[in-house]
Amino acid sequence: PHHIRHNIMMDREFLFGELKASEAALSSWLDVAKRLGSDCAKGLSDADVQRRRKTWGYNELQISKEEPLWKKYIGQFNDPLIMLLLASAFISVCTKQFDDAFSITVAIFIVVTVAFVQEYRSEQSLQALSQLLPPRCHWSFLPVSWFQEMWCTSA
Repeated sequence: PHHIRHNIMMDREFLFGELKASEAALSSWLDVAKRLGSDCAKGLSDADVQRRRKTWGYNELQISKEEPLWKKYIGQFNDPLIMLLLASAFISVCTKQFDDAFSITVAIFIVVTVAFVQEYRSEQSLQALSQLLPPRCHWSFLPVSWFQEMWCTSA
């Protein structure tokens, strides 16, 4: 059970060198390839790959440790509706309506516990699914003309 966070390069919004993801999104694929120093027809040379790996590291997802269960449970109380119910329970205590405060507090704990259990089960299901399909990448090299036909045709 691990949470996946974005690659550190994407956290800083850098793709390579000084090209930001937002800039790349607004540029044509040919301009992006040129700025990245890549040849769309030949790809990268082994030397380029080794240099880029040394500079940027492998193109891998960083995996961080899972958050403890008690933190996940406490995190359920950050829901705006739960906070509203907590405020109403507090107001009930302030107005000395202890029956209402107790009822609201019990309801809050029931709702939070049910939400926590559902989220936990969902995470366990996703983890089981992710273990069935190991992470793999299949490369397929397509001719540059195919990309030009797909993205460079005028409407």
